[in-house]
Amino acid sequence: MTDLGELEPYLNVELGGGVAADSQPVGTLDRINILKAGVAAFNAEASTVFTLTGVQLDRDATDLEKRLIVLFSTWAWARGRAIAMSSQAIVHSNVAGRTDLSGVEFALSKRTKEWREEISRLLPGLLEPVVMSDVHAEEMGESKNFVLNPSPSIYPWIW
Repeated sequence: MTDLGELEPYLNVELGGGVAADSQPVGTLDRINILKAGVAAFNAEASTVFTLTGVQLDRDATDLEKRLIVLFSTWAWARGRAIAMSSQAIVHSNVAGRTDLSGVEFALSKRTKEWREEISRLLPGLLEPVVMSDVHAEEMGESKNFVLNPSPSIYPWIW
């Protein structure tokens, strides 16, 4: 069984060393909660899901599944941060200088899009049947699935 604690260092790297957009460190408990949200997001899109008991997955995750859980976690985190920062997107000027927070939401949205693109690139490896995902039609030859090419003798009235 995979423990979410095993994925925490990878999440920490994806989050830029644990520093959030507002320069507050993301603690261990926060990273575990972010990973739990990532498991839920993963389960919503993957063909095989995980049951989460505390911080343990019900089975060992493959390397691809682990990578996708971390990516889903960072994606969910960044979406939440972008929503939170959108309410604080201001430009403030005073005698001490100028503070521009208007680009933080845009930067988080951009990063969210990049993570989603990587998820979209990796996810088909889990959704396709295990054997068929790397087999191309020209490689199948005589072992080609019979249902894919129905014979007229079996289905005489196909029109």
